[in-house]
Amino acid sequence: MSNATTLYAQEVLSGKIVACKYVKQACQRHMDDLFREDIFFDAEKADKAITFIERLRHTKGQWKGDLFILQPWQKFIVGNLFGWYITGTERRKYRRAYIEVPKKNGKSPLAGAIAVLKFIEDRETSPEMFSVATELSQASIAWEYTFNMLEQFTEEYDIEDFVLQNSHNNKVIKLKQGGYYKPLSFDEKAKKDGFSVSMGLVDEYHAHKADSMYNILYDGIAARRNPLLLAITTAGDSKLSPCYIHRNHCIKVLSGAIQDDNLFSVIYTIDMGEDGKYEDWTTLEARQKANPNYGISALPEYFESRLTEAKESETKKQSYMIKNLNVWQDASVGYIPVEQWDSLRIFPDPDISLSPFYVGSDLAAVSDWTAVCRLYKLSKQLYAKFDFYLPEEIVNADRSEFGQIVRGWVEKGFVTLTHGNATDYDYIEDDLMKLWDTGNVIMYGFDPYNASQLNINLQKAGFDEEKMTPVRQGFTLSTSAKELERIVKTKQIRHDGNPVISWMLSNVRVKIDNKGNYQLTKDNENAKIDGIIALLNALFLHLEIQKLDTDEDFIVYDLNQL
Repeated sequence: MSNATTLYAQEVLSGKIVACKYVKQACQRHMDDLFREDIFFDAEKADKAITFIERLRHTKGQWKGDLFILQPWQKFIVGNLFGWYITGTERRKYRRAYIEVPKKNGKSPLAGAIAVLKFIEDRETSPEMFSVATELSQASIAWEYTFNMLEQFTEEYDIEDFVLQNSHNNKVIKLKQGGYYKPLSFDEKAKKDGFSVSMGLVDEYHAHKADSMYNILYDGIAARRNPLLLAITTAGDSKLSPCYIHRNHCIKVLSGAIQDDNLFSVIYTIDMGEDGKYEDWTTLEARQKANPNYGISALPEYFESRLTEAKESETKKQSYMIKNLNVWQDASVGYIPVEQWDSLRIFPDPDISLSPFYVGSDLAAVSDWTAVCRLYKLSKQLYAKFDFYLPEEIVNADRSEFGQIVRGWVEKGFVTLTHGNATDYDYIEDDLMKLWDTGNVIMYGFDPYNASQLNINLQKAGFDEEKMTPVRQGFTLSTSAKELERIVKTKQIRHDGNPVISWMLSNVRVKIDNKGNYQLTKDNENAKIDGIIALLNALFLHLEIQKLDTDEDFIVYDLNQL
């Protein structure tokens, strides 16, 4: 018989529980991980954590004084956080978590209960725990749930290990043998360096205009054996916020675009179709998908009132979408689904040593990503192979969570490091000349921005100027952007499976003008799309050659036979 954590995953995936795409992906991740050997799920410890929380009591509202009985979705979260371990160790798999759920679903009480569990059950030496928010009043909400739950629990079970203080100027829970839990606000930033964090709760992360508080807590968990950095939030109205950037990272982890084993994520919202439009937001199913506590703490009559208002006012509709369906503001739509792209990977590479190819590049300005794509025409299909470059000093200096992922890509050969702290054009020039020297380059397409000196050097080194073509960016790439979308859907392109291009694809957003033209954009400067631009530059050349109806002698290599 499945334990509560796995049972929820099974019922979501079977369709018994209505859920959105991201919840299904979180459940599928749990089920897939059960077959891994490097980590293991300790169902007994997961159930123990759930059972402990259910010994606590509600401290507010209609259930005040009642036992805190977890709902299936809450059991799934608690079971994942406290049940997964690294094989052969006592270290938990998940050190960070991102939980996104609409208002009225009891996220603050759940966060408060998790903090009690961390305080009492983990028995860490001198734990340091923090609830942080943009304002102290917000940071105090989840903290006060912990305070009140712990106060009741210690009285009920005659526990004398804690000193509880809750006044306007002094909010702190202390362990007599050392350790504490207190709320902090953004205006106290100067006081918050140097902590050894056992648990950090980032409440309503969407309201944070900077990620400094999150990063302080993230740095602080490094020395703890089983810390937890928990970000819990509703959706917000700024795609430039650190929360939305982190959310995108979580979505990529859920989709498999990137691997980040110590991050647990679950996002409750409604689904978006392939056309970039959300499903009918007025239905009961939409409310149930986005609100896992629908009918319990999220009462139907509350939603009916809010929905009636939303239908009559665009402003109230916007508020309803954000707060009650967890839909962020959209200025643009997504591009090609990463899962669809990843399904077209071929491993190992086919023998393409004699095959002609197009080259597309997107060069860094100073110290950013440089991407080079080789696009081979093989029978009726195309095959894309990618090279990525970054300055070594920039990568080594990046201590963020994503910096760790990039270094992993470097170790596996997916990214090449060049010397220094700025783009090494000489190194990239040498690699492009090696491609030219194969004698198989059909055309080379490049963004003329940043490319002038490199192109002069290439020509001096022997690269045929007639085979070098500038490709203007913006709506100029509309045709190739649409073509890439088409050939991915029809499986007329395959690729080398480089995870960097999957990550970059997940960053792409598309703006569509009133004539239906595509312009590829991104949400922020950290969302890189250079590899996709390099691919589109190469694809642009392929389409131009097709227009000329040339009689190029391409080597026939049918990828369907692989």
